[in-house]
Amino acid sequence: KTFDFIWMPGSQNIGILLLYLGYFFLMVPFTVALAAASFALSQPQLEVKQTSKENTIEMPADILFDFDKADIRPGAGVTLEQAAKILRDHAVTEVRIEGFTDAKGTTEHNLKLSMQRADAVRGWLVDRKGLSNVRFTLEGLGAAQPVEPNLNPDGSDNPSGRTKNRRAVVVFAAP
Repeated sequence: KTFDFIWMPGSQNIGILLLYLGYFFLMVPFTVALAAASFALSQPQLEVKQTSKENTIEMPADILFDFDKADIRPGAGVTLEQAAKILRDHAVTEVRIEGFTDAKGTTEHNLKLSMQRADAVRGWLVDRKGLSNVRFTLEGLGAAQPVEPNLNPDGSDNPSGRTKNRRAVVVFAAP
């Protein structure tokens, strides 16, 4: 009988309601923020590679394109936003976007696909980040200049290497 004053009629329902409200107003936002931070940390940070003549931004292939596709993948937004920020920070007015493919398919198909990939990156930067004041030049290089072998030393397929070769590179003049 000493705790009768705590559990008055209806007080259990109020307690349960307070627990639910606490969960939804404290735990859900915390969990969402934690997941967003985890996603942001898992995204690669783009770097500008500088030479005496030009700067390049190499975007990770596995982020941008699926096999035999020129459509920008939904998860590529963070990477492309970083590229747009770099271009703005450097006050770039002229950019060359080079598109690449893996070695599967004919040379003609890969050249066409690589040009479509370069154009997809340009379109994303112009349409979504407002870089319409930048003059873009597109270059489709197909399977040329692979960053990883498309085949393993024993001649078997190298899916990891092919994935890395499906990429786009943003090139702009060095200051």
